[in-house]
Amino acid sequence: MKKYSCDEAIQILHRSAIAYREKLAGRVFIVVYRDESVEGGTAYKRIVFSTSNFQHLTGVRYTDKADAKVFFQMCCNNRLSPSKLRFSKDGVTHLKLAVLPYLADVMYNRFWIGTSINNDIYINADYFVGDTKNHLSLGIRHANRKDVPVSLKNQSVRHNVDKIRAVYAVYSRSVSRKNLWECVYIDQKIVHEANKQVLPKEIRELWTE
Repeated sequence: MKKYSCDEAIQILHRSAIAYREKLAGRVFIVVYRDESVEGGTAYKRIVFSTSNFQHLTGVRYTDKADAKVFFQMCCNNRLSPSKLRFSKDGVTHLKLAVLPYLADVMYNRFWIGTSINNDIYINADYFVGDTKNHLSLGIRHANRKDVPVSLKNQSVRHNVDKIRAVYAVYSRSVSRKNLWECVYIDQKIVHEANKQVLPKEIRELWTE
């Protein structure tokens, strides 16, 4: 396990926050995936990313009295002070920093999804998504009528779910622009298997095989 200096961590946080802002923050994603346990064999999840989620995913504590949104802006603006960064003693922060640069791209490339097997007493995620190159697992929890990211793990998603399920396609829009969905990922090899009738109306209307 590589151990990062505070200066190295700040550069990772800066670059990752910029990418998070550009690709995830303030966006809703509908993930359409294969699920043989449900009628029709197709299911979907609606995941919302906000700036307030970012700090928790990094594993970094900051000694200033800055809330999660302020911390995110400080990362974007490269205004963090090395002397105020705090890492967890168990090394988890270093593990998270190693995969943080991959986070912003996970919804835009081939990935898997699966129900959490709850194998970590410190993480209460309902399900995980993870890239097929086994870099990371992103834990998602249903809270306050929406699904939000709650954990980032330096571990293959295979180790965190009951069964990996293939993703057919991903649609995304800005939280503030309800009708402007766009397809940001599609698996052309298997998308024809999906049952579009189980999808929300706004996605069915956009669905192309």
